[in-house]
Amino acid sequence: MKKFWLVGLVAVILCNCSKENDGNSGSLPPLPDPDDVCSAMDNIEFMNFCYEEFDANKDGKVSVREAEAVREISFAKREGLSGSLKGIERFPNLERLVCRSYYWASGEWYYAFSFAELDLRYNKMLKEVLLHTCPNLVILDLSRNTMLEELAVSECNALNTLILPENLKKFIGYDCPKVQKVICYAKNPPKNSLSSFPEECVIYVPASSVEAYKTTTLWMEFDIRPLN
Repeated sequence: MKKFWLVGLVAVILCNCSKENDGNSGSLPPLPDPDDVCSAMDNIEFMNFCYEEFDANKDGKVSVREAEAVREISFAKREGLSGSLKGIERFPNLERLVCRSYYWASGEWYYAFSFAELDLRYNKMLKEVLLHTCPNLVILDLSRNTMLEELAVSECNALNTLILPENLKKFIGYDCPKVQKVICYAKNPPKNSLSSFPEECVIYVPASSVEAYKTTTLWMEFDIRPLN
């Protein structure tokens, strides 16, 4: 009897271990190079940016400890960024992300943020996100960023869907002409400045907050519906 009981216990433990490592547990996979978080990146531009900004001891790597010390990633003083931001999830204490950049060339201003996806679900400490001119971004899901209080999106011409977290306090959005759906989990309508959002955009909010949104400046201009 004890033998069968032990076999069953081992089976349960193995099953649980398998679940923890199958990608459904929310944990990140091991780093290709355990001593360098940049080894998880697929964009050489982002990788070089991180080496330049966050390699504190100048050993040619960004260690886990160095990544944990990062509170802000800002491209505001650079010439934009081509390619993805894969690997940003390795900065668990990131509080502020700024994708806003201009540079002058041949008599014109240029900007470049070409990523089509932005996965910030592992950046649990984020408080502020500023995205300016991300023309290929279609969906922005910040529902898991429960500490996020301020969000600004502008000139994101392909953006179709926005999912906003429950504690959002301030939302600035303009020149995003293709936004069709905004899902906002905040019970209290965030202070907002919405410009050039299409009139047919539908805003989904908690059922108990529908009337509050319908009577709040700027939010009231859109079709407010309850979340299912």
